[in-house]
Amino acid sequence: MEHIEARIDFPAEPSVVWKQLIDTASMASWNPFITSMSGVLAVGERLQVRIAPAGGRAMTFKPRVTIVQPDQRLEWLGTMGIPGLFDGRHSFTLIPLEQGRTRLVQAETFSGALIPFTGKLLQRTEAGFQAMNTALLTRLKVAAVKVSGTEGVDLASIHAPERAVTIDGPPIGFSRTTGNESVDGSTPQDPILDNTASIRLNTSAPRPPDRSSGAPRPH
Repeated sequence: MEHIEARIDFPAEPSVVWKQLIDTASMASWNPFITSMSGVLAVGERLQVRIAPAGGRAMTFKPRVTIVQPDQRLEWLGTMGIPGLFDGRHSFTLIPLEQGRTRLVQAETFSGALIPFTGKLLQRTEAGFQAMNTALLTRLKVAAVKVSGTEGVDLASIHAPERAVTIDGPPIGFSRTTGNESVDGSTPQDPILDNTASIRLNTSAPRPPDRSSGAPRPH
């Protein structure tokens, strides 16, 4: 049996993160790991999921949903061919934190006779977890700064944390650097764009007509 996981903290409430995770129609537009997902997210239902492991070949499988706890946990169980040969129990767990933040733990437990021969696949899958988590963070931050056109995102529930990103390193060697931290570990604030524009009105009175041309004047 093998277990892998990737963790990341989001500056958003669990309900906001959950909405993104279950929005299967938009999955392909932002997710570099799970490039498509279709089906009904209900216990006992079967999904169709396509994944693209980093550096590996894309594959499609049909796991069965085992847990659906809104704003808390989503889990499914997938098999490769015959059950017991190579099974994977994939889960997304949302943990509420202080200041309206959420920790996402994306994990998978593998079991079966083929486990000793899947070392590279597990490493690529874990890298895919990291890529997906980072992409979801970017999606949430972009949605939070859009003042208009924010359907599906409750801006009132987005809070600025002390640190925007906290990623615990996975068991297999991955960089802890998120790419948006400074040398001292602080996270720079997003720029605020000033879209105000000034309008100058011409309020000067019109000039009187030029009467020096010899036209007759009224008496």
